Amino acid sequence: MYIPQSLNPNQLIYAYDINGLYPSSMLYNKFPVGKIMQFEGDPTILPESLYYWIGDVEVSTKKNLYRPYLQIHHNITGKCGDMRTLSPNGSFNMKINSPEYYNALEDYNFKFKNGYIFKKRKYI
Repeated sequence: MYIPQSLNPNQLIYAYDINGLYPSSMLYNKFPVGKIMQFEGDPTILPESLYYWIGDVEVSTKKNLYRPYLQIHHNITGKCGDMRTLSPNGSFNMKINSPEYYNALEDYNFKFKNGYIFKKRKYI
């Protein structure tokens, strides 16, 4: 169990229930629905508001980021099956979904390979 403590005994600590956001997230956001279609090339030529996709991409940072935020799984050399989650600078391959892609455009360059595309709809 994690018990948060402040270094300052007079400081209040607040806890927030993010699981309570689930109903509003389901109400106000669009989700992938329908048939799964494969794509090759750049899916961003399709309207963002109508399609959701997951793709294999080559990524490179536009500059050295102080806090890179795109994460990949990486095998640790010499340890069979030992994985780590990393947020690298530089060039790397990963799977990315459309919301992550649109959020990261300012800091990263993307070269698309292939992936899967879905229609996007509210009220699933």
